[in-house]
Amino acid sequence: MIVLVDNHDSFTWNLAALLRAEIDAVVVMRPHDPGLDAALSADPIAVILSPGPGNPTGMHRLRAIAARCVGTIPVLGVCLGHQVLGLLAGAVIERAPVPVHGRVEAIAHDGRCEYAALPQPLPVVRYHSLRIGEEGLDDRVVVSARAADGTVMGLRWRQGVTVGVQFHPESVASAGGRKLVRSFVGAAVQRRWPESQWMNG
Repeated sequence: MIVLVDNHDSFTWNLAALLRAEIDAVVVMRPHDPGLDAALSADPIAVILSPGPGNPTGMHRLRAIAARCVGTIPVLGVCLGHQVLGLLAGAVIERAPVPVHGRVEAIAHDGRCEYAALPQPLPVVRYHSLRIGEEGLDDRVVVSARAADGTVMGLRWRQGVTVGVQFHPESVASAGGRKLVRSFVGAAVQRRWPESQWMNG
């Protein structure tokens, strides 16, 4: 089972469809759903933190979910979920230089793990007005992808299987989105990245 935490965003259902192409059992729950704690205790394959509106700094329930899962359950954070993971790793949330909504841009990535075998540079869709300020990021994480304007577009934990992406892999205009999700799910099932994917960068 994969638990998809829906942060009140319409993109969640596109993300759910992408995940269900890889595994049938995808449960969609909101952060305050009474059954979420039980689902997280049921040893899910992974937890997905969906996109959503707002600044995650004050989203204490969502931040607590991330803190509970990282290091024990594989986690993929998308857009807002990526920013929550950044907060967990010591970053702050700041305004992006220019709000971007539905813009396709090519980003540079490290070619490892979730980005293995994806195009370089990678065209992706951006929908965000906030971003991670990376100055406080601790050494548990690496910046795995970056936009031309310097925005951190990807984070990866050095240990385990935890990934954040600021862009939207579920968008049809994001190149390799299905491959990225497939790579994450495969690693989540094994609780580790294949050695070959670590060596690609």
